[in-house]
Amino acid sequence: MVDKDFKVVIAGGGIAGLGLANMLEMAEIDWVLLESHSEIAPQVGASIGLFPNGLRILDQMGVYEAIRATWGYHPMSNTNRDAKGRVICFSPAMGDHLEKRHGYPFIFIDRRSLLQILFENLKHKDRVHLGKKVENVDMGEHGVKVTTADGETFEGDILVGADGVHSRVREEMWRIGECIQPGVFLQDRESLVSCRYKCVFGISEMSEGLDSNEFVCGDGHSYLISPGPGKRTYWFLFVNTGNGLVKRDRIPRYTKEEETSLVEKHLRDPIAERHTFGDLYESRLYSTLTPLVEHVFKRWHFGRIMLLGDSAHKHNPIAGQGGMSALESGAAFVNELQSLLRRNNPRTMSNNEYDSMLTRTQRRFETRVKGLVKAANDQQRLLANDHPMSGLVPGFLGTVGGLEYDLGHLKKRVVGAISLHESPPPKRSRLVPFTDELPARPIRKMWTLKWLSIMMTGYILFCSRELYNLSGLRGSFDNVAGWGLQQTYVTFLVDQIRSTVMPTYSHLILEQDIDKVLAFIETILILISLVTIWTIEGYRLGHQRSIIRWPILFWVAYKMKRLGLATSLYFIFHMVLGDSTIIGRPVPSSAAKAATLALFIVYFVATALLVVPNFKEQSIRISFDFLQSVPVYTGVLTALFTAHSRSNSIEGLKHSQSTLKEGASDKSAVVGIRNLDVVYLNRLYILLYVSLGAIHLGTVIFAAVQLKGHFSGILQSSDLPFLRSMPDASEGAYFQLIWDLIFTSASLFIFLLHTVWNLRGTGYISTLHAFKVTFMVLAGQIIVGPGATYAALWHWRENLLSGLSEKYY
Repeated sequence: MVDKDFKVVIAGGGIAGLGLANMLEMAEIDWVLLESHSEIAPQVGASIGLFPNGLRILDQMGVYEAIRATWGYHPMSNTNRDAKGRVICFSPAMGDHLEKRHGYPFIFIDRRSLLQILFENLKHKDRVHLGKKVENVDMGEHGVKVTTADGETFEGDILVGADGVHSRVREEMWRIGECIQPGVFLQDRESLVSCRYKCVFGISEMSEGLDSNEFVCGDGHSYLISPGPGKRTYWFLFVNTGNGLVKRDRIPRYTKEEETSLVEKHLRDPIAERHTFGDLYESRLYSTLTPLVEHVFKRWHFGRIMLLGDSAHKHNPIAGQGGMSALESGAAFVNELQSLLRRNNPRTMSNNEYDSMLTRTQRRFETRVKGLVKAANDQQRLLANDHPMSGLVPGFLGTVGGLEYDLGHLKKRVVGAISLHESPPPKRSRLVPFTDELPARPIRKMWTLKWLSIMMTGYILFCSRELYNLSGLRGSFDNVAGWGLQQTYVTFLVDQIRSTVMPTYSHLILEQDIDKVLAFIETILILISLVTIWTIEGYRLGHQRSIIRWPILFWVAYKMKRLGLATSLYFIFHMVLGDSTIIGRPVPSSAAKAATLALFIVYFVATALLVVPNFKEQSIRISFDFLQSVPVYTGVLTALFTAHSRSNSIEGLKHSQSTLKEGASDKSAVVGIRNLDVVYLNRLYILLYVSLGAIHLGTVIFAAVQLKGHFSGILQSSDLPFLRSMPDASEGAYFQLIWDLIFTSASLFIFLLHTVWNLRGTGYISTLHAFKVTFMVLAGQIIVGPGATYAALWHWRENLLSGLSEKYY
């Protein structure tokens, strides 16, 4: 229980201040709030964008439903436009998709409406003092004393400066710090702040409003326009000032005449097909011109004084994260304060102990807020043609932009959010958990392991190039076990395609050496697993704009070189471009079912060929040569079955998007991402694991009894250059097969370990869990073989990712 005499003094009654007051009240910590304005929610023409990271905290406070009621419901879409108002890319019903993924939509309302809601939610409204501008701060060993401009004093244990970009508390903190510890704030006091842009923002009421969140590019300027409750439209005109960095005392203050002069230059700017900026401005209710300061100060605290919100870190408003960061920094402060007060008696703590707690608060949020400030600045510069890459924006967004692109960018800003640790929010269905809800904290430096894995696989890729094609060996296969090399299977055209896309080792089956047969079988087992899983990966939502979508390209490498080269190349691309996120995981159910059916048909045909009467040796060779063509047959059949299924059903995220584009307005039309595919994928993985594992185990047992170390002899007595001088092609092919099997297994093993620890890096599993799975991967290589282990790990991964989303949905 917190000491009843402990008190936090809050300077500033904005989003940061009122938000913090609500959080402290929830934590049963006494507080008092000083606001310089004479009313709690003055009308200054400002709006605020609310995103899932901030709405989750507001939900913990108990005000989300009131905010939603004020907002109403708007099927918010997202549109990017060029300087002529033409659409570059469009994301339909983005707010609905955002809510389905993260539990909350994005909402635009009047800033004063949010302030009023936060104020009304307070139980102790008498602790809010209006017209109290901070004038002086004194800090002693046992507390702080704040004197306001009218001479009234307020005392507390900690002072929080939530008084904005022109913070008086910050000035007083710097003064006190320099007296006690000279030079402690030298860097902040002398640093320049970015004032690269100015902004005319306002609220308009249009008879024919815009129904989409609009980002409009310009030359030296840009627009953000968003619909709000009723017929209200919130808008921002951002203009490059050409000033860059300025001293804090040189931050400009603009007049109404300067606003009018600036606006006149942009009245004819197109903001949509049928609207200009003049349409917005002429129907305005409120507007103002303000400089846009951007900064993150190096030190936010000293002794018993802490800065939160704009007084410590100021964003460009184009990304809508300024208010959200104010709420997150408040949550970080309350979390650390509660932890401190549980362990210590506030009456006996020194200023240094408080300062240490405030240091932890800053460290908890500093890295994240720096990233958010930079991201907003980059976005503004790109849209205003003020960035080296600005010229590429229309073409880039026109190619890759859209719903998934926009949602992916928002996800990066949202999921790492801070929340109140001791106040769980009401359950909101969502597919993607926040970072602080994951089983483990993500590891940022996991890229070291990623690049180590890539380098090791790259070395295997280099070694694989040493394996020459069969055409480079001396000798022939004209008469193997009494049978000539098979040249014709179906028709000339089909046989030409088959021979073009696949090499052949099937002649080894007919030779007398059982070790060659077993090596060939083991290769086929791995090939089956690779083909099946790579086919599935090509259909994953997260791989639709990646080379991983086209596994046939890697099977061409299989033909031109070896399987070891193809697998190494594929796994390198997968480690760099692969999507291991919950959102990128889903596969269309039609593809999952089609892959299972295609695999069954292919191996049923191969098995049937083994029992063709009167042609035993020839049918065996045809069967195993057919098995080597698995990539072609499986890929083609899966594509055909999937296309047929999709033509007769509606499922998955992509179809929901197309439905909306065609005019569906009902919120229920948003199908979203569901784990409908998991049951089919599980059946496929289990089928692979059981069948491949059983055959491998039988092969290992048979080899242990019959071969007496022949494989190890090959590895000890030969090297890759030795292949150039093999006595005959048959023996050379066998040596190639063994080394190819080794390289393939090695690259697969590295990839499986990378997969496990990549999941640890994202926080999806704990370190202990990762070690357990690593051990199982190691054991699986011997017991059930690489192919079955691949299937088993993918079964585990599939259920892990889908399970994390189902936990919160």
